[in-house]
Amino acid sequence: MTRVALALTVIGGCYDPSVALPCTLTCSKEVPCPGDLICDTDARCHAPGVQGCPAPADGSIADGRSFQLSDCPANYNVSIASTALTSRYRLITMGAPYWSQEALCAADLPGATHLLIPENVQEMIELSQYIEPIISGLAWATGVVQSPTAATVSSDWIRFDGVAVDPAIWASGEPDDNDGNEANHSSQIGEIDTRPAFQRMYDQTGDTYPVAICECDGKPISATARMYIENDPNNPN
Repeated sequence: MTRVALALTVIGGCYDPSVALPCTLTCSKEVPCPGDLICDTDARCHAPGVQGCPAPADGSIADGRSFQLSDCPANYNVSIASTALTSRYRLITMGAPYWSQEALCAADLPGATHLLIPENVQEMIELSQYIEPIISGLAWATGVVQSPTAATVSSDWIRFDGVAVDPAIWASGEPDDNDGNEANHSSQIGEIDTRPAFQRMYDQTGDTYPVAICECDGKPISATARMYIENDPNNPN
């Protein structure tokens, strides 16, 4: 499905380069790092000559074993009944490519926050019912991605935690590559249409600018999902 998601508002702040530390800032081609920090392939600002960002000092959040909902940042203030004991959410109402949205989500609490991982239909319905009365008609990026080498429109879709996508969360006839008219059909993401008649997921190419739903649940992103994001030919990073 092809949709154009326009940003309703930009709620942002400014970073002070004098207090910027390596791995604490996200970046992109359009948003470079301050000072002498370098934007690396993980969309984080690194010190020159240093690759990779360390896990939290105690390792508890990065592997999810000791995660508690109380660890979630305060701006993760959306809760729904079906995941009340496991997840909190926040909305990003500024349109951006999904890899940029994921970098913003991931920076909130590294190893515990990411783009929404839709687990079942009920979660999608409840989130849609919360969002649509507030912000109507936009496409919301999720943590669902397809392999850049997928052979067909419907193959090799995974959630960001590496689990196969539940077929029930797709809208009727999706994924459909817009009947074959979308570019790079093997390099797509899942987006939610929250309108009452839909409340399901659609496939979309990686060159669009959706708004996004971040989720805090203590789950790290799988290496496979990260590889799919980094190898998306639409991704300039």
